[in-house]
Amino acid sequence: MDDLTKLGFIEINSHPIIEFISPQFVTNRLDVDYYRPEYLKLDEQLKKTGYRQERMTDLSKIINDGPGGWSLQSSEYVKEGVPLIRIVDFRNNLDPLGMIYISPAKHNELLRYEVLPGDVLITAAGSIGEAQILPESVARANFRDLIRIRLKPGTNPYYVSAYLNSKYGRMITRRFAHGAVQLHLKVYDAKEISVVVPDTKIQSYVGDKVHLAEKCRSEATILFTEAQTIFRNAARQTEFIPKLTNSNIIQSKQFTDRLTPEFYLPRYYDLEIHLASLDWPIKPIGDLVREPIIRISSPSSENIKGYPCILTSDIEPYFIEWEMPSLWISPEEHRNWRGALQPNDVVYTSVGPPVGEAAIVLQAQLPMAIGGDVSLIRTNQKLQPGYLTLYLNSIFGQMQNDRYSRGIRQRRVYPDDIAAFLIPVLPNNIQVEIGKRVVKYELFNKIARELTRAANQDAENLIEGTLNISDIMSGELRPPSWESILLEIENQNHA
Repeated sequence: MDDLTKLGFIEINSHPIIEFISPQFVTNRLDVDYYRPEYLKLDEQLKKTGYRQERMTDLSKIINDGPGGWSLQSSEYVKEGVPLIRIVDFRNNLDPLGMIYISPAKHNELLRYEVLPGDVLITAAGSIGEAQILPESVARANFRDLIRIRLKPGTNPYYVSAYLNSKYGRMITRRFAHGAVQLHLKVYDAKEISVVVPDTKIQSYVGDKVHLAEKCRSEATILFTEAQTIFRNAARQTEFIPKLTNSNIIQSKQFTDRLTPEFYLPRYYDLEIHLASLDWPIKPIGDLVREPIIRISSPSSENIKGYPCILTSDIEPYFIEWEMPSLWISPEEHRNWRGALQPNDVVYTSVGPPVGEAAIVLQAQLPMAIGGDVSLIRTNQKLQPGYLTLYLNSIFGQMQNDRYSRGIRQRRVYPDDIAAFLIPVLPNNIQVEIGKRVVKYELFNKIARELTRAANQDAENLIEGTLNISDIMSGELRPPSWESILLEIENQNHA
């Protein structure tokens, strides 16, 4: 029983869990999961940091959840107004471009749920405990299915966000959640979350990275909005209203070798008519590439000391991203690999779900290669790759992907299909204006993701005792400045 005296618990068996627990660990929680060995070990780890621990309720002015379904119904959503933040918006880091809205009058009716810049939001279901801060670019918002925390002065909300998003913060939050089938975090659970509170200099060092990431994303949103506006004006996108009927009568000359009836739906002919009405030449993408579009099988090498080999799961619209690559290619195989990537290549998900998502390859991401189910497009001088990336992700590109993709259980689109996609060849200066904004959009988001990961790692290092506290306290170790980020963006943009 010496271990019980020293640690406060003894783990007897792991499957199933059997342990003896000292009375000092027992609280008013009677659910056995609360006392899992990993949580008790984490308690000991937090004590070893030497920093004080505070309950979230003691650090906060307000902790509450959002309005219930009886207070806010989907029929009250509007196209413009006050953003309504939901769990789904966490996927895009609270980017206002993807949010839905409620009217200002409805927001005033639900004023007790108002979210202001600097407020911390935590997911209360699904991926429990994920934290985000309302960006400064959003003046006010409302929320549902989340928990809102407004901290008292003296506690850095950006540090708290990184702390909650660290692996230890996620463990703490899950510990306090309830549920047999699906975990849910209630307000009274969130109030009990334990927060390690270091010196304000350390909080600022960690939190400033999160704040800079937010600033990068806001800048990226501005650039993306500008690129979209330029394209929509040039392509008269607001004038395009396709028919949604699923029947059509076509002339024999319109038949191709495609025998699927979906290929001949009216909306696809509406798209062809709209593109033909524009002021610019319309060309198949295959006429605007310097090499044939390819899709190849994955390499045989899985050498973790090699280079990342991206799959469809690593590509989202405008982003190539992974926590840890699932496939690697050796330097030797990469040297002669047809799918070895170059700056300004466009990669395209050819097998879904999801199918039809495009991103541009940045110099800073190389060396890198494509694996199976990813198509590689290399444009010639008549087609800017940034413009192509935006076009493929637009409604015009997505409709053509829908038209040409095939398959019942799993959709796929082949290189010859992509080559047949029609694209307006805008004047070079317009393509350049769109393309440089798309590239900067990707660069700012890339840096934002790196800063966020670094902040979360700092929070973990703090708990593990490996954070360089002395250099932070002396000022020798500092987060990057906004000026240095802008310089990095310009250097990478011209690389």
